Amino acid sequence: MHASRSANGVAHLLTTEGIKRMEQTYLMNGVPSFANAVV
Repeated sequence: MHASRSANGVAHLLTTEGIKRMEQTYLMNGVPSFANAVV
Protein backbone atom coordinates (compact mmCIF):
# COMPACT_ATOMS: atom_id res chain seq x y z
CA MET A 1 0.00 0.00 0.00
CA HIS A 2 1.23 3.51 -0.81
CA ALA A 3 0.19 6.81 0.76
CA SER A 4 1.26 10.24 -0.38
CA ARG A 5 3.67 12.14 1.84
CA SER A 6 0.97 14.67 2.79
CA ALA A 7 -1.51 11.93 3.70
CA ASN A 8 1.16 10.25 5.79
CA GLY A 9 1.81 13.57 7.54
CA VAL A 10 -1.86 13.91 8.45
CA ALA A 11 -1.93 10.33 9.76
CA HIS A 12 1.17 11.04 11.84
CA LEU A 13 -0.35 14.25 13.24
CA LEU A 14 -3.60 12.51 14.18
CA THR A 15 -1.68 9.74 15.90
CA THR A 16 0.74 11.93 17.85
CA GLU A 17 -1.98 14.36 18.95
CA GLY A 18 -4.19 11.46 19.98
CA ILE A 19 -1.40 10.06 22.13
CA LYS A 20 -0.71 13.47 23.70
CA ARG A 21 -4.41 14.03 24.44
CA MET A 22 -4.96 10.39 25.44
CA GLU A 23 -7.94 10.10 23.08
CA GLN A 24 -8.91 8.34 19.88
CA THR A 25 -9.85 10.12 16.67
CA TYR A 26 -12.62 9.03 14.34
CA LEU A 27 -13.04 11.00 11.11
CA MET A 28 -16.75 10.39 10.67
CA ASN A 29 -17.77 14.06 10.93
CA GLY A 30 -14.74 15.83 9.52
CA VAL A 31 -11.20 16.62 10.53
CA PRO A 32 -10.24 17.71 14.07
CA SER A 33 -9.40 21.41 14.38
CA PHE A 34 -5.70 20.75 15.06
CA ALA A 35 -5.40 18.96 11.69
CA ASN A 36 -7.24 21.55 9.56
CA ALA A 37 -4.05 23.46 8.72
CA VAL A 38 -2.39 20.31 7.38
CA VAL A 39 -5.38 19.18 5.32
